[in-house]
Amino acid sequence: MELGCLSALYFLEYYLELAFAGNECWGQRFCGDKNVWKFTNGARFFMGYDASKHVDTIDNDHKVVWTNLTPFQSDKGFTDLKAELRDEGVKSTLELISILKPKKVVFLGGNAFGLLDKYADNNLRLHFEHIKVFDKLPLEIGRLYNIPAYYVSHPSGKWPVSHCFISVFVFLRNLIDIYENDKPTKSLKTVAESMRKEFALWHDRIETM
Repeated sequence: MELGCLSALYFLEYYLELAFAGNECWGQRFCGDKNVWKFTNGARFFMGYDASKHVDTIDNDHKVVWTNLTPFQSDKGFTDLKAELRDEGVKSTLELISILKPKKVVFLGGNAFGLLDKYADNNLRLHFEHIKVFDKLPLEIGRLYNIPAYYVSHPSGKWPVSHCFISVFVFLRNLIDIYENDKPTKSLKTVAESMRKEFALWHDRIETM
């Protein structure tokens, strides 16, 4: 075996060890029992959690997986990656989702649904759908392999409408989008329409109180 090939193999093994080890700073998101990272604290709030540690649910790393849309990043993020790295990176994350079969998938900013539309292969296109609930808000609902998916703002950016709106958005979809035997009972369009009607009803009735 040539030296160059041998070095490449060592590098690959080293990279895989780092990848499986995860983020070495991950434990630093907590100071005592309080989450102190703005990013993870905001994302947890979207899911209905406060800053306290919840080891049985959102903060259990055996139950919840946090990852980028692609494991490959440059100093500029995602947009300037070579095509093969970008495509394989998105593909690897989708394969991870298909293996883990999570109860829900939450995408945080970065036009994630748009990127999936652009880079998904033909197989994924058969198992992925999404729809905007409000025309002027960067919030969407979707399904990925029949798993509920959400696209919401990145926690480190500007949150639409109010501090609590995304949390209510996620919770309302959970109430309306009913599943039986791991299959949805309503079309995604119907779920979005029901969400809009519910928000409008709240607004109208509060205004008349």
